[in-house]
Amino acid sequence: MKEALKKQEEKQFEDAKEKLEKAMKDNPAFRKLANSLMIDNTPEGLRIQIVDQDGLAMFQSGSEKMILHAKKILELVVKVIKTQPQDLAIEGHTDASRFGGSNVYTNWELSADRANTARRYLLHLKIPEKRIGRVVGKAAKQPLLKDDPGNSRNRRLSIILLRGTGDQKLAPEKLPGLRAIQKKQLETQQAKPKLGISAPKPAK
Repeated sequence: MKEALKKQEEKQFEDAKEKLEKAMKDNPAFRKLANSLMIDNTPEGLRIQIVDQDGLAMFQSGSEKMILHAKKILELVVKVIKTQPQDLAIEGHTDASRFGGSNVYTNWELSADRANTARRYLLHLKIPEKRIGRVVGKAAKQPLLKDDPGNSRNRRLSIILLRGTGDQKLAPEKLPGLRAIQKKQLETQQAKPKLGISAPKPAK
């Protein structure tokens, strides 16, 4: 049973990845944002990352205020997330640049505030609160481009479908060979001779 659930979850992740990539490709409004969406299957689960590009930031500089095109990508992501059962982790990441010279509000606070902005928007889009398993800010500790910590692409949101969580139920119709077994049973039943009482032969 556990192995079947693992295989089912991997199929769910593959389907979610394909749906997101297809939606980004098929919608002309998202084509220039194609490089802003990264999806990969990790040991923790399916990770969906919304990444800054030069000239296409997801948030206002130094702020947790989300820009419109970031909301549009999140709306697209949520359509796929809603079809999956897993709990979610939301992570905020910044680049290594410091701003404002303040020790009070740093990249730690900024990354956490941006993750919480994403959480609130997911709730606004009808993602149940019980599915939110973790919301964290990671500042610049996990750069996407380790050799270029100041690169804009290090600024990103990560939404992770957490492996092995949620209300996972094995779908019977997905069991391998089930339909073939049912078909064979039906053929066997149809092939059986019907039992009955023969009518008496008329007397000569």
